Amino acid sequence: MARPLSLSRPPPPSPEDLWRLYEIAVKEYHLNTTLGVQRQVFYIGLSVTLLGALASFGNKGALVAIAYFVGAAVALLGAKVVAQSHSYYTAAREHFQDIERRLGLDQHGLTLSTTQGMTGETGKRRLKVTTAAKIVLWILAGLDLLSAVVALVAK
Repeated sequence: MARPLSLSRPPPPSPEDLWRLYEIAVKEYHLNTTLGVQRQVFYIGLSVTLLGALASFGNKGALVAIAYFVGAAVALLGAKVVAQSHSYYTAAREHFQDIERRLGLDQHGLTLSTTQGMTGETGKRRLKVTTAAKIVLWILAGLDLLSAVVALVAK
């Protein structure tokens, strides 16, 4: 037998529940920020290391060219991961900011606002950290592709 469908809304959370949720949301935001930075460091470091290691092998042959193509793929994958990490960070930030509004912290100037993006003033800063990381990874992918072509045409 099916349960009857209830369309009533749950009661609003108590202020104590909101404070607990806020604490968790800030921790989640911090975690996403930390993981995003670690992913940037990992992919940029790996891409630079691959490019440098491959350059030491010389610029000749199909095998070296394939390795450069793999390096380009790693850099492009890294750019995608950096973009996805930024979307996780943004979602976590919006979540805790929603809780701040529900707690009334925005009305008293008590919101977390350590960056321009957190205050909605993103147009004033021309280059975001994640954009810079993606540009670096695209440049590294381009260097890998150029090196792959050189390896294929070198005699």
